[in-house]
Amino acid sequence: MRERTTSLTQRAGQIIANHLGVELITAPGLHENDRSSTGFLEPDEFERVADEFFARSTVSVRGWERALDAQSRIVTAIKQALSTVPGGEPALFSGHDGVGTLLKCHLANYAINRACDQPQNVGGGCWFRFDPADLAARAANIESLKWQLIDEMELAR
Repeated sequence: MRERTTSLTQRAGQIIANHLGVELITAPGLHENDRSSTGFLEPDEFERVADEFFARSTVSVRGWERALDAQSRIVTAIKQALSTVPGGEPALFSGHDGVGTLLKCHLANYAINRACDQPQNVGGGCWFRFDPADLAARAANIESLKWQLIDEMELAR
């Protein structure tokens, strides 16, 4: 599953990078939570297990990576990636919505909660903007991290 997700998110990142005329750089550690213990789950069952993953962040639900561990891995990877970007330069991360949800909860110092997840059935996906200072400060206003529809995004050069 990790390869499929990485491939999809890398393709999305490449489309945006091509549009902006910039190089795509991949960063390890930004993959979605490890769900290899269950393999494919039918959509309804997946949603139930995902609900439990977010609700019980300190527990390995059905052998999945714990949400707290995934969040720590993601935050570390984002910090590492940003350390390679010259100060003041923008960076764009493309990833699975669960990755974004765990990042948003960290940035706003919220307990891990699926209520922070992107809306369902949004077509091309969503995005949000954050201040890198909030990786350490954990003081972002959750409203400033509102999911925006990618289909409505205007990409400037």
